[in-house]
Amino acid sequence: MLTVTQYMGLSVSLTMKYANPAWHEYNEGLARLSDVERAKGPIIAPGCGHFVQRDNPGFVVQEVLNMWKDIQKSYISSSSRATGA
Repeated sequence: MLTVTQYMGLSVSLTMKYANPAWHEYNEGLARLSDVERAKGPIIAPGCGHFVQRDNPGFVVQEVLNMWKDIQKSYISSSSRATGA
């Protein structure tokens, strides 16, 4: 399977110098769309290319579990406020 860099015929050094910084800036802008207290990103998955779920499935699982825990905490907190507990 070809990476995006290989498919487009770009060298790794060219990608690292120009494309990756542009993507990082774009992703930072996306993260700013979230409420500050909810934003966590952008997150850089270690040892991954474009297909994070294939390159580091354990990282993806851990991030999903962390997000689930945050949702549970938020739900419990809002439920206790609503009931006056």
